[in-house]
Amino acid sequence: MINVTPVAAAGACCGCAACREICPVGVVSMNQDRYGYLTASVAEERCIHCLRCVKVCPMKMLVEHKDQEMATS
Repeated sequence: MINVTPVAAAGACCGCAACREICPVGVVSMNQDRYGYLTASVAEERCIHCLRCVKVCPMKMLVEHKDQEMATS
């Protein structure tokens, strides 16, 4: 099984916060960049990999990132 984590694509966020609103565990936060624009970031260590944020993003800013292979039991 592959661990898939959403990660931010640099410069593509429109700041709508749809990803933050749809996240069932609240791991998406909106932060201001150096120009004052809101951008999304994901606390990867707490992400449950449901990918709702990836699906809802109108800019396709959050992309799937395949981490190392997870152990299955």
